[in-house]
Amino acid sequence: MKRDKEENSNPERENAIKAVKQDGLALRFFSHQMEGYKDIALEAVKQDGYALIFVSHQMEAYKDVVLEAVKQDGLLIEYVSPDMEAYKDVVLEAVKQDGLALRFVSHQMEAYKDVVLEAVKQDGHAIQYLSDEMKADKDVVLAAVKQNGHAIQYLSDEMKADKDVVLERDKEENSNPERENAIKAVKQDGLALRFFSHQMEGYKDIALEAVKQDGYALIFVSHQMEAYKDVVLEAVKQDGLLIEYVSPDMEAYKDVVLAAVKQNGHAIQYLSDEMKADKDVVLERDKEENSNPERENAIKAVKQDGLALRFVSHQMEGYKDIALEAVKQDGYALIFVSHQMEGYKDIVLEAVKQDGLLIEYVSPDMEAYKDVVLEAVKQNGLALRLVSHQMEGYKDIALEAVKQDGLLIEYVSPDMEAYKDVVLEAVKQNGHALRFVSHQMEAYKDVVLEKDGEIISTDMQLHVSYPDSSPSETDQQELLGDAALSLSTGI
Repeated sequence: MKRDKEENSNPERENAIKAVKQDGLALRFFSHQMEGYKDIALEAVKQDGYALIFVSHQMEAYKDVVLEAVKQDGLLIEYVSPDMEAYKDVVLEAVKQDGLALRFVSHQMEAYKDVVLEAVKQDGHAIQYLSDEMKADKDVVLAAVKQNGHAIQYLSDEMKADKDVVLERDKEENSNPERENAIKAVKQDGLALRFFSHQMEGYKDIALEAVKQDGYALIFVSHQMEAYKDVVLEAVKQDGLLIEYVSPDMEAYKDVVLAAVKQNGHAIQYLSDEMKADKDVVLERDKEENSNPERENAIKAVKQDGLALRFVSHQMEGYKDIALEAVKQDGYALIFVSHQMEGYKDIVLEAVKQDGLLIEYVSPDMEAYKDVVLEAVKQNGLALRLVSHQMEGYKDIALEAVKQDGLLIEYVSPDMEAYKDVVLEAVKQNGHALRFVSHQMEAYKDVVLEKDGEIISTDMQLHVSYPDSSPSETDQQELLGDAALSLSTGI
């Protein structure tokens, strides 16, 4: 009965689900042959659609998993086999989410007009990926041009001259949804400005919104645009170093320079010798350097998005504090932290407490590596597979891992000191851990007895159990001897 409860609980599957709920991409560590893989894969793509990349095409109920992924990002249809059953249903969901997913779809899908219409209604530009025959379908063309007047550029001369098509294009352009969509896009991601022409109507407003969202959108702004000063001022107030991308020929350049140096004194390095010597500029630079706003701005940035640490030099004053705030916000900021920096241990500990699998990015040569690994496996026992066997104090770490998941004994070297203690903990947690244990290990009998007299061989499905009454010492020896013989000979 105890065995049945333990087997039904399936801790390997539960631990896998727990792992992918934290990080869907952790799916790459699990075999598609393990029991309950479909549920694990489904949870993985719910957490991160890109986990689909690691899903086997042969898995049971693949459609459910794929649908979950493309509902998040239609472009993930790129990783789906067109041979799968119910491919049309998956494509339909993909183009509903992003019409441009059509670029990754076989032309045979054009036979399904509802799929094509759904794609061009979501994004008129999707018509560019259709065959000439489908581009001549008036229903499809009108739907595309209605969504985006610029879709007309992908049509034949005959279609471009069609009265209904031109009328639909004019209606769409007069409503100017392009400008509205552009503003909506740059409010979400200022760098999306790179996709918009400076010749489009209302470009100034779009650019202004873009640099408000992300000052670095200034890189994509045309110098010739109307009221360029307003846009530039907005950008350099966020990050003075952006003065590097500003033309010194622009009107009111000094106002922009002062705003840049006020935000970051180091902006002076990008100025002409004449500007560097300007009394007002030097005064503003000195005031800024004494206040150290660069560090303050960096901390503010990484508190919003820890991965912004990649833009911060590890030589900056106060980098340790910045890096610590970054990994608190997002443990994966650890990827951008220098191993040589002062206080590296504190930062790494903060990261692995969030996600133990981040131990992958930690150098085993660092001081106090053992402490870091111990925290990592406490957070996620699967971190054990990413750890060197030669590290100091490996026993403590191995014990911590197998207490979470006994099957992790697979990653423990049988040559380590106190291997028996670790194995005992592993089989206590999961009897199936015995499949990964050497038959020659010292005190093998103790390990088997720890499972209440049950011997389990996963390969042969061999089970030997004592009767309800307590066995004599002789009976134990005989049963253990028979089981050990079977395990070693395979009979």
